[in-house]
Amino acid sequence: MAKNRAGKSYDVFTADGDRWIFDSTHSIRSAALEHAEILLGDSFQKHNGVRVVAESERTGDEEVIFEEKLGSDQKVIALTAVNESPLCKDTIDFYGFPARRTAGKLLRQLLDDQGMTALELAFDPGQLMMFERNDKLYGPALQRIGGIQAKADGGKPMERVEAISRAFEEIKKRAKDDPNGEKYSALLRSKGLNALVEAAGQWEKSTVKRRLAILGTLAKRISGSGGWDGKLKLLISLTHDKPKPEAVAYVDEIAAEILDGAEAVMEILEGQPDMATANRRLINLSRGSLRPPKNPISCIVELNDMISRLDLPLTRQVLLERVAGTIGGISNLTKEGPNADRDAFVGLVRLLVDEDGLLGGPGMSEAVVKRARIT
Repeated sequence: MAKNRAGKSYDVFTADGDRWIFDSTHSIRSAALEHAEILLGDSFQKHNGVRVVAESERTGDEEVIFEEKLGSDQKVIALTAVNESPLCKDTIDFYGFPARRTAGKLLRQLLDDQGMTALELAFDPGQLMMFERNDKLYGPALQRIGGIQAKADGGKPMERVEAISRAFEEIKKRAKDDPNGEKYSALLRSKGLNALVEAAGQWEKSTVKRRLAILGTLAKRISGSGGWDGKLKLLISLTHDKPKPEAVAYVDEIAAEILDGAEAVMEILEGQPDMATANRRLINLSRGSLRPPKNPISCIVELNDMISRLDLPLTRQVLLERVAGTIGGISNLTKEGPNADRDAFVGLVRLLVDEDGLLGGPGMSEAVVKRARIT
């Protein structure tokens, strides 16, 4: 039986209109969440929602770790079309950056609505429960990814759907029951990222458990840190003590995952007069050579500094892919007509020129050719 190592109690409440009524208390997080799941699935329920509150036995601080209202008016959230998906053979593959990026694209509307990354979703049992209960998202998402993977691998779609479903159950189970989570979180807060990576290497017996421990701790650390700007600020703060290469790789994955979303980029750029200006700033940001804006209200200056001093290939590539998507499209780069658009395009190409060709690789070259045909 799992032990309560976190020093917390977990209270379950049911909703009666706008009132929350105490239902039960549990010493184990996973037990409280499982009970909440049972209450939500009760067809004879007399409540219209469930909430789970964690209370620290030492400080008395309370935190809502799960809440779902039934029958309430909710914004319609749909899947976003994706055409590629990595073939995940083992459960650990679903935690990898390629899989998380695919999930981020597919579930973009859901993730933006909840203000979280796919990484945070993977380690949040409450969010995983709500996602699984959403008939318009969960089943269609599995079928979409299963179909893409089967087509690429030559297998049967239903076999891939079943494999993904089994992996999801393992992911949900691990998110519910993480006995060492508090220990790792405390270490990260007190001694930093290098200490977390080093301790996980010492305490975990396998590379899989080691990676899951680090990813899970980082996911929980950036959760609740505000919007996308807040998450990046927190991530940047973890790099002030000269992180080692392995620690930098984790930072790179998470920064790239955040910046892969359009809302995050807009929040960081703070609004731009036109697409040409926005793209110039993204190109310079990818180089770590952005000129600091006057009175910045986002962490763009700190982000630029982090990119300039650390090796962050994924983050740079994600930013450049966003530039390529704009250049390769048909939208105007400026608001001043064809001549201004042509001049802006030439300026962007000059900014993209590198010793080895164009920044962004073949995708950027293709985008430049498409825009050249238009202008």
